[in-house]
Amino acid sequence: MTIQQSPLLRAGLGNAYKNTIGVSPTLNIYDNSAGLPGDTSTSPPGVLLATITLPSTWLAINSGVAGEFDIAGTWSGTAIASGIAGYYRLNCATGDNAGAVMEQGTCGMTGTSSDMIMDNTNIATGQTVTVAAFTRVFGFE
Repeated sequence: MTIQQSPLLRAGLGNAYKNTIGVSPTLNIYDNSAGLPGDTSTSPPGVLLATITLPSTWLAINSGVAGEFDIAGTWSGTAIASGIAGYYRLNCATGDNAGAVMEQGTCGMTGTSSDMIMDNTNIATGQTVTVAAFTRVFGFE
């Protein structure tokens, strides 16, 4: 069976994702010493390297690709510890679930199959930490 969804439905799925997480969510980046937690409800192992408050418009639809949403604005902050970025956690911004982990995934550099692409994964305390790419695709073509 082949499922196909309209671009309108795919955009709606992406907007539901973005709206559930909220305006200006926080992004925590952790070192890779302990690996990715088993799920989003597990306490984060490893060292917290940076917390970035994302812009109010943090994700935008890519008008050229149905259902694709890409990084919007600048995602950067200052490192509070040193280490190799291994995973991130995206936290809900507002409402009853404020601070709740909504998504987690791997960090990497361009050319890797990581869930979030950074300009540099070798982080030093005080350094500016920047996310270069964050893309989510919703629905079925």
